Amino acid sequence: IREIVGVAERYGKIVKVIPHTAYLTPEEVELFTEIAIDAGAHFIKTNSEFELKTQPEHVTIIKKRYGDRIRVVAAGGIHSSEIAIAMLKAGADRIATTTPEDILNTIEGVWEALPDGEKRVLYDRVIQLIKTNPRGKTRGG
Repeated sequence: IREIVGVAERYGKIVKVIPHTAYLTPEEVELFTEIAIDAGAHFIKTNSEFELKTQPEHVTIIKKRYGDRIRVVAAGGIHSSEIAIAMLKAGADRIATTTPEDILNTIEGVWEALPDGEKRVLYDRVIQLIKTNPRGKTRGG
């Protein structure tokens, strides 16, 4: 991974590694994250989206222990606004989905049901994501 990161950085590119957290124990997620950080990877993308379901706990494990040392793209099974919001609450830096329309079409009702404090935190988080990556892809993370 370290060699790939070196080449990517020479060309101004980022490196995402995909551990397929749906198959891993919490301990294995932590070990993979440590290896990815040590190698210089920029992002962990939780799954490749091929029928693997990311759980908010997968994101929480990474962000709780490693914080901003690595960014997290939550991917795999994120097909509703409820799940997308749960991933953001868990600390995901990005959401990768093949169904952005489904999320956007239902977000208003889910948003309105959130307590005001959670709305503010999520709003600030989304605004920060837009500011740091204004041309970020909606699909594919």
